[in-house]
Amino acid sequence: MQEHIIARVFRYNPSTDSEPRFDEFTLPYSPGATVLGALRYIYENLDSTLAFRNYHCGALICGCCQVTVNGKRTKSCSAVIGPGDTVIIEPFDRNRVIRDLAIKFD
Repeated sequence: MQEHIIARVFRYNPSTDSEPRFDEFTLPYSPGATVLGALRYIYENLDSTLAFRNYHCGALICGCCQVTVNGKRTKSCSAVIGPGDTVIIEPFDRNRVIRDLAIKFD
C-alpha cells in the first residue's frame, strides 16, 4: 500500500473571489518530499491553475518560496513532509496575495 500526503492549499484570486477557500489534494508520498515538491506535483498533475512561487535557489537562502505550513512561516523548498502527513499551506502574508500562494514582493 502506497503512503499518501494530504495537502490543504489556500486558494484566492482577489479580482474574482469574494473569500478565500482551501482545496484538498491527495498526493503520493516519496522519500524526501517537500512542500515545494508537493506544490509542483499538484500543478503538474492535478490542478494547473494553482499559483505559487516556483523558485528553487538550491541554497535555501533566497526566500522566494516562503509559505505558511501548518501555521509556521517556512521556505517551501526545505519544509519536509512525512508519509501520511496532512499539511495546510497558506501564503505567508494574506494581505499581499496576488493569487493563491503568490504574493507581492517589494
